[in-house]
Amino acid sequence: MKKLCLILMLMVLPSVAKAQCFCQLLPEFKVSYYRFSDSVLRDIYDDGAVLYEGELNYRVYSCIQIFAGAGYLNVTGKSLGGHEGTRMRLVPISLGAKFTYPVWCNIDAYLGAGLRYFFLDIKNDSDYVRKHVSDNHPGGVVNAGLNWKCGCLVFNPFVEYSFCHFDFNRSKKDCEWNIKRHNINVDGWSFGAGVGYMF
Repeated sequence: MKKLCLILMLMVLPSVAKAQCFCQLLPEFKVSYYRFSDSVLRDIYDDGAVLYEGELNYRVYSCIQIFAGAGYLNVTGKSLGGHEGTRMRLVPISLGAKFTYPVWCNIDAYLGAGLRYFFLDIKNDSDYVRKHVSDNHPGGVVNAGLNWKCGCLVFNPFVEYSFCHFDFNRSKKDCEWNIKRHNINVDGWSFGAGVGYMF
């Protein structure tokens, strides 16, 4: 009987090890509501906008994942004190790490942090601000959430906080038009969910 148990263990263990190595890669699609921390941006762009993200997670250790991702946000609004239109596009590129911890059966909790590089593009119809602003700047992101595994599918409710501050150089027109603000703060909270597939 002992020999039979030993033979069964020897047969099963390689399969388990193979399965653990097999489920190391997790591509994921995420959708969230991005709420600006800056009150001025909230007034202009009606609090926030939908952020779409694609993310790739790779498990490098039993409780550590590295992640890389890119997002896209496009929002329109109205200038303060007027009715001129404005549009902002924001593209964040992320790279970081997550610490994961099993909390219940097939549910893992995670806490992560990383670098987030922002590409910003703003177009304004108002004559009292710059017509077009395009810039890029490094920032960061911290996130937390749950990975609920259903077979190879993973469902991920999450919350993130992104931070980045842009400073623009003054131009001659800024002085002529009495433009006083030369910076923008795109910090914000993201509340959303994602779905992924483990390989």
